Amino acid sequence: MGLEAEIYKKVKFLNCNKMRTYNVYFYNPLMWGEFDFWRILIEYFVEEADSIRIDCWNEEENIINEILPFSSSVDKESSKRMTIVSLPVNEKTVEQILYNAFDEKKRVKWFSLFLQRDGEAFFLRSIMVKNFQLLV
Repeated sequence: MGLEAEIYKKVKFLNCNKMRTYNVYFYNPLMWGEFDFWRILIEYFVEEADSIRIDCWNEEENIINEILPFSSSVDKESSKRMTIVSLPVNEKTVEQILYNAFDEKKRVKWFSLFLQRDGEAFFLRSIMVKNFQLLV
């Protein structure tokens, strides 16, 4: 089954009440930037989102400052070590997420990125794992 068919199959469960988790695992996360997996996955799933959440370590000031102009709110109180930035889903924000996500070493800049709908995350990319999670 092709990637597009697999994604469609997973997305059709977005309206289910029962939570399921699907993982897209890459042995080498550097492949995300080299083969456009990042762009393809984000473009596809961001259509279902009404907000985006990005978590960064507090000391990553340059990275935080890059996304602040796109933010709708910033939370530095919920976590002692993390800055949580909420972003609206609009053309400028999505463009930033698609084309400015990687550092010079081809790693995703942010600790985690959540695509959310009605305050609930349904897509997660975190530095703690080498995969994406679709939570449906």
